Formats: sequence, structure tokens, C-alpha cells
Amino acid sequence: MGEEIVMPDFEFFRADKKMPTTHCSFLLGAGFSVNQGYPTANDLNSQIKNINPDNFTIDGEGNLFNLPEAKDDPFWYFSDARKKYFIKEVIQFYLGENKEFDYEEFYDFLMNSSLLKRDEFKAICKQFRDKYNIKTEEKDIEFGNRELISKSIKLMNQIIQIMLVDKDGKNFYEPSVHQMKPLPSEYTGFLQLLEKVGEDSVVHVHSLNHDILFETFNHSDWINGGLSDGFEELGSKFYGRIEDNKMIRLNHFTNRYDHRFNLYKLHGSLDQFPFRHQDGSDTEYIKIKNRVSTSNLYKEVKDREGNYNYENDFTNYYPDFLSGTTHKITRYKEGYYKEVFEHFVNNLKRSDRLIIVGYGCKDSKINELILENFDFESKKAVIIDPFPSDDVKSFGEKINAMIIQKKPHQAMMEVLE
Repeated sequence: MGEEIVMPDFEFFRADKKMPTTHCSFLLGAGFSVNQGYPTANDLNSQIKNINPDNFTIDGEGNLFNLPEAKDDPFWYFSDARKKYFIKEVIQFYLGENKEFDYEEFYDFLMNSSLLKRDEFKAICKQFRDKYNIKTEEKDIEFGNRELISKSIKLMNQIIQIMLVDKDGKNFYEPSVHQMKPLPSEYTGFLQLLEKVGEDSVVHVHSLNHDILFETFNHSDWINGGLSDGFEELGSKFYGRIEDNKMIRLNHFTNRYDHRFNLYKLHGSLDQFPFRHQDGSDTEYIKIKNRVSTSNLYKEVKDREGNYNYENDFTNYYPDFLSGTTHKITRYKEGYYKEVFEHFVNNLKRSDRLIIVGYGCKDSKINELILENFDFESKKAVIIDPFPSDDVKSFGEKINAMIIQKKPHQAMMEVLE
């Protein structure tokens, strides 16, 4: 007789199985993705601080790409192509006033309106225009300086997007890849924990990460398609172009979280894009797929005669995710972010357990919401962090949390105790 084949418990995933009445909340930070090889905040700080503009190229639509070593920039003649050198100049200006480089604080630095009024910054803009022979009328100088900042902010998002790759150089994954039990990986223990908690609780996973690693777990025997992320393809009128000019339907944000496992991307995601309408109506959010051109995103609309047509968002070439230690907090009450943060608050209030993984406890607003809405006096809080900082230890004391100094895949049994 051969070895007995253990089949997944499909009864557990039946759509008509009664949903639990209890709830459990998770909060994931950057430390959660480290085992997959994603950079830490310190890694990103170092990479951005030492960025070499010659390693990148910007096409005529404003898209930033990696440029292979020793290859000439094919888009050198576009005006935007020179803007990659300006952001390096601003980084050096920032470092002249700050001993350490923090990309989130640098983002706040760019967003601060007072930067435009500073003579030192005006001088940098002038030197840049002189160096690259960019002619600007005297009356347009202030507008030109503002545009340089705007371009730098957009480039920062794209730079982070390019640098947020795993150990295999990936940031998008094929949906066909299925993780089967008991295939060991760095996240097997964590997935077993999710499954165990999900047996008697609705699981709410709140992620501060921009990467889409957690979404891949939906294609595993532990979750097996039972994950809701608030986006759905059914009923979507949004499309994207892939190779050979083919149009494929894209998921749109419906704000529906009704599965046993639910994922809330509190700070946005690499695959989430705002779709801005030409008539000025409310911005909608969509998810792109691998190989979809971010410059070719469309919504199916009807014209005045009732004929179907496609509306294109020409400004939509980089993902929308939050950066900046203070600026991102100002967006917590806007559109998509307002919706997911309302879920965060409600989930904290009704959850019997709070499990925090890889979060450095430095986001003042996130900390405030936890303190105000989770009943840490009578309910269990756990922080999983193999190397807890003073910030983590201090916040752990405030919420009476048990701190487990292990990696997520090693901490399952202690969390369940």
C-alpha cells in the first residue's frame, strides 16, 4: 500500500457553511514580507538615498522603467527624461539638512508647500534648468518649480514600486500558482494559524504593505479562494490592454468584504489604481493585472445616443499608495482609504483578538485607532516580532500585548495558547 493521500477539507470551504459570529483582527507591517525577500524600510531608504538616475528611463507618458546596465536611454529626448536627475538633486539637498534619509519623511518634505518659498530650493531649480538648457519665462518660474516637485512626487511612487520586489525580482505573481499542503515555506506556519483561527472566527487582515504577497495566499489549500479584498470582477466596467492589444476586464472596488477571510490594504497597493473621470465625477478604484499597460486603462460608458464607448484616464500611469509620515494620515479620510479605515475601526471594536505581525508601531494614527477601538483591557493582543524595537515594546505595554520574539511561521502555537 502506498502512502495515504490527505485531501483538503473542502467541507471547511463550503459557501453555504454558516459564518462564525466571532471576529479576529490581524495587522501586518513590512516585517511580514521580509521572509519573501521584500526590502525593509531601511533597505528602501538606502536604495533611494543612493539612487543612480542613469539606471532608469522615463518614457513620453511619464512611466519609469529600469534601464539595463550600459544601455543608452532610449527616451533621452523627452523633457520628462531629465526629471530623473532633478530628484537626485533634491535628495542631496534634503541630506544636507538631515543626518539620516527616511523616504517617508522625504515624501513629507516634498509635499510641504513651504519648500517652494525657500531660496535654496529656488536656486536648485534654476541650476537644474540651466544645466539641461530648459528655457522658462520669468513669469512661469514659480509654476515650473511647482511642476518639478509634482514630477518628483510621482517619480517617488514609481521608484518605490520598482524597488518593492521579492527575492526573485517579482512584485506580481501568476494566479495559477497553487500552494498545496503540506508544502513547507516561510509562511506555512502563518497559514496554519490563519486556518485555525478561521475555524471559529471571521478573520480580518489589515495590511500596511504595498506588496501583493498576501493576496497569493488565496491560491492555497489553507484559504482556497476564501479571501475577499473588496474588489470584484463581476459587474466591472473597467478594462485594461495587454499584449496584442487585447482588452481584459479588471476588478473594481465594491467595498464588499463578506468572506471568512478579508483583506484590507490600509495604505494602498502596487496593483491599485485610481480611475479619474473626465467629467469630474468621483474617483473609482481598480486593480490591474500582470502585463496590463498602466497607460491604457478604460471604463465602458454610454454616450448621449446610448452607444457604448471607452473612457480613458490619461493621468493614470502609477499606483496609488500612501507615503509620508504625516501626509498619508491626511488621506485616511479620502475615498477608498476612508472606506477601509472605517472597516478597520469597526473590526477592532468587534474582534476578540488582535494579532500584530511585523509592524514597527511608528504610525501615530494607526496606534491611536487601536488604543481607542480595541478592548485591550479584556481581550487578547499579540505582537509577533523577532527583534522588537523600543517603539514595539512601548506600544505592546500600552495594549497589554504578549510579545512573541519569533518569526511568524514559528509563532503559531504560542499565539493559540
